[in-house]
Amino acid sequence: MYGANNYTIRYNQGTASSASNLPSNQTATYDSNITLATNSMTRDNMDLGTITFKYNDNGTSDTIVNAYREYSADGWATSSVGSKAYDSGASVKNLATSGTFDLYPHFSHTDKSPTFPSPARTGYEFDGWYDGTTNYTSYNSSSDIELTAKWNANTYTVSLNQQDGSDGTESVIATYDSSMPSATMPSRTGYNFGGYFTETGGAGTQYYNSDGTSARNWDVASDTTLYAKWTGKTYTVTLNQQSGSGGTGSVTATYGSAMPSMTKPSRTGYTFQGYYTGTGGSGTQYYNSNGASVRSWDKTEAATLYAYWTANKYTVTLNQQSGSGGTGSVTATYGSAMPSMTRPSRTGYTFQGYYTGTGGSG
Repeated sequence: MYGANNYTIRYNQGTASSASNLPSNQTATYDSNITLATNSMTRDNMDLGTITFKYNDNGTSDTIVNAYREYSADGWATSSVGSKAYDSGASVKNLATSGTFDLYPHFSHTDKSPTFPSPARTGYEFDGWYDGTTNYTSYNSSSDIELTAKWNANTYTVSLNQQDGSDGTESVIATYDSSMPSATMPSRTGYNFGGYFTETGGAGTQYYNSDGTSARNWDVASDTTLYAKWTGKTYTVTLNQQSGSGGTGSVTATYGSAMPSMTKPSRTGYTFQGYYTGTGGSGTQYYNSNGASVRSWDKTEAATLYAYWTANKYTVTLNQQSGSGGTGSVTATYGSAMPSMTRPSRTGYTFQGYYTGTGGSG
């Protein structure tokens, strides 16, 4: 009579990362089926090739990661590095006639790529990771590789506000980090163009020079408006004093600005009333009687202004020197004939006129 031998199925750690989930040994009987344990052991991923991500001027340091090999338990092998011999939970018999039969965890593997970074850069669109001309979206090789970010500069609409100028380009398409595109600069009567700025009056950042060339690369990541800067031209304005004296002979007037300060002239017997483009107070007035500006300069050439004078009036008392019946006083205008009057009379005398001194003197 024969009795079937027993033998031991011993489960070993093998290439598993730890003995966690290592099944307990089993006792099997020869010629009888036994169900193998399930392989639920784990094995750490293995690094493959190194991937260096170079961000190419977006301000981020290089990132270095690895492709990796991921393992999945899928059965049992008869040696630590052997091929799979049995599935997990397989029904087997007669693995040995006696003694101990060793089994080791078997792992299938998949070579995987890490998740690639999705970088950002102000003013640019990310266009992929490149090794030379080849674009990679994943990598799972055992060889090392260096990948460089490719960036495409964005374009933006830049409106050119001419600030009362005309005939210039109204907008341009600027490329981030590139010089400003060519444009026709505007013109404005009486003014010199000083370039385009981010704020009015030449404030803020300048992007165009006065000659229309680029003053700096475009570095605003949005559609933007630039504003023309204008500087009024200056002109020599001669002040013709029209027989006056002691005043300013000429001023330098700036187009579009109030007339500059000056010293008004004086003239015996007359009151100064301002400066005009024509004589005798005709034409356009630019200075008032106090010498202050009444109008911004609006001529695009040197010009002459003329003082306007009004004659003063004086009360002249007529002393009749014992005469009677005549006018007692008159109002005389400087530089003009004496006004009409009624001469006086005196018994036994003939009137001979009025003088500044008695007895016809003066």
